[in-house]
Amino acid sequence: MKIYFNKDNGPIDKLIQELIGLLGDIPRPEIVREMILASLKAGQEDDGAVDLKLMNTSLKEMRFTAKAFGPYRHTRKVAVFGSARTLPEETIYKMAISLGQKLAELEYMAITGGGPGIMQAVHEGAGSEYSFGVNIRLPFEQKSNPVIEGNPRSITYKYFFNRKVAFLKESDAIVVFQVGSVRSMRGWRPLLWCKQVSTILYRFSWWMSPGEHTGVDGLSSSRKRFSCRAIFANQIWHCLRG
Repeated sequence: MKIYFNKDNGPIDKLIQELIGLLGDIPRPEIVREMILASLKAGQEDDGAVDLKLMNTSLKEMRFTAKAFGPYRHTRKVAVFGSARTLPEETIYKMAISLGQKLAELEYMAITGGGPGIMQAVHEGAGSEYSFGVNIRLPFEQKSNPVIEGNPRSITYKYFFNRKVAFLKESDAIVVFQVGSVRSMRGWRPLLWCKQVSTILYRFSWWMSPGEHTGVDGLSSSRKRFSCRAIFANQIWHCLRG
């Protein structure tokens, strides 16, 4: 039987309406109907490959993301990118703690990858009450840091693309700490995609480490390492307040 989104599907639509009616607390049944139809169509088109599993897991992860962030829709949030290998004795780690403290003072929430290093430092400063951790399931690294572990706002993803959506969709601003070759791409891609972070780009001053050549080519070179004066917590704080 062929089913359609924009046409009446007879007994199929009737059963879907009955199912939605049984639950009784679905505010937008027309969207739920299309989601059910999409699942049925995917089932009909399944060729035994991985696609159906991917769609199933993606929907589950996105649903849980919406559930976790839902109660905080009206609270402004800042996504912070930084190395998981930064040690507590490093100056930049202390800067990240200071940033987290300033964010919490302003009642901003901090979104990080939920792991160690810069991510843990930001959470230490902000405290678990003002923290979100959007972690990724990897075989040998990146467990949740002790500040966010067990927190209902700690989410572990199977797929990187769902995790990236959570970072970008939920954040009002983005801060990038000590960008290296890989970190530069993780940090700069969102800046290129999102208009709402343009104030940070224009109001912050960027510079390269001593001895490096300036230029756009630095972004793609594994030997270039960028630093950012915008890392200083007081500068970020004033930018966010403005």
